[in-house]
Amino acid sequence: MSAVDDRLASASASANAGAEAPADFVLDAEGGSASWRRAALLLHSMTGVDRDWMLSRLPVAHRRRLQSLLDELKRLGFEADPSLVREAIAASRSAPTPPAMNASGAPSGAPTQAASAAHEQLRRWRADTAIDQLADEPDRLVAIVLAAGPWTWAASLERHLGVERMRRIDAWRDAPTPVALREAVLSAASARSVR
Repeated sequence: MSAVDDRLASASASANAGAEAPADFVLDAEGGSASWRRAALLLHSMTGVDRDWMLSRLPVAHRRRLQSLLDELKRLGFEADPSLVREAIAASRSAPTPPAMNASGAPSGAPTQAASAAHEQLRRWRADTAIDQLADEPDRLVAIVLAAGPWTWAASLERHLGVERMRRIDAWRDAPTPVALREAVLSAASARSVR
């Protein structure tokens, strides 16, 4: 059992003992509100600035529900425990990340049909086409296209762009790129080459 689970059990016991305990904080047999309680306990353990920042990014309904739980933790006299935040961060770094979903319901890393068609078009490019289409584009855009490869023309493009420019482009290659942005860039690049 983790430290967060220990604190949750303690909080639940305190809430269950009190007549005014909110339903969200009571441990139910199915554990339906465990995620909310865990989130509230972690938020409670953050600094005020971090907690406020996190809450400000949530939808209003979620913020209200968590604020209610935070108020209850305060009423019960629970002290903030920063070690819970450190433990949660460490656990999140080692846990596998479930895939996010794109608008079509596929895992966000999976290309849509339009992106697959664009990828296929770019795969057919010759080196001179890649150079014509990408040499004058911004470094970030070129990095997105190159990262979507492997491309048979990539080495020719990289030689054409030169060492200094490729250093700037390579700095962007590992930057997180939203799927929609990657798909839009690939679609735009492939559409331009067809004209």
